[in-house]
Amino acid sequence: MSQALLFSDPIPSVSLHDGRPATTSLEVAKFFGKRHDDVLKSIRNLLPNCPENFNARNFAVVNYLDGKRESRPMYIIYRDGFMLLVMGYTGKKALAIKLAYIEAFNAMEEELARKKSRKLTAPSLPYADRVKALNDLERRFMEFSVETRTRLSELNAEYIRLNQGAYAAMLGMLPTMDPASKDRLTSALAYQSYDAYNWIDAGLSRMREAIIAARAANRVLSGRG
Repeated sequence: MSQALLFSDPIPSVSLHDGRPATTSLEVAKFFGKRHDDVLKSIRNLLPNCPENFNARNFAVVNYLDGKRESRPMYIIYRDGFMLLVMGYTGKKALAIKLAYIEAFNAMEEELARKKSRKLTAPSLPYADRVKALNDLERRFMEFSVETRTRLSELNAEYIRLNQGAYAAMLGMLPTMDPASKDRLTSALAYQSYDAYNWIDAGLSRMREAIIAARAANRVLSGRG
């Protein structure tokens, strides 16, 4: 993520989305001190009044998980869309924040331009050599996977051993505890430790599949498929 700074607080965030500099409605709400719902409403009011091709280039609705792990909508906002959205924002810091965001977009675009113009200093490996390198990578990755899965099993067993108490029942007996805090803690205690194991295990499996697929593609390209 690339960031630009014109003053110490806040720091506007601009990052690459589909290869283009962009921010999000969450970031806009955060740095302009607005409710996210209000920013979403402003965007939705803009969309019917703009050409479809402008909307398609500058606003993309996606989902994210909030603090309660519930799916919520937000917008990825590209430069022209950002300029249009915040054009009417006012307030003591609004101008400074707008300038900081513009600088962040400029910095990201300059960085992309430098990368495009930079020549490669070393030639790419021939396809056949890549197959050999990928074979070695898979071997080392399998060693890493075995070690990781073994350690995960040990940690999971330790968690199960330490989590044998009826914490949820005991929390229910604390009348002075804030109900919202109690609910969050009770919910977290209900998480199954094997979920984390499964997520990491699935990630390791997908990584190996990616290595195998890359090796197969390089074999085809080297005429050995």
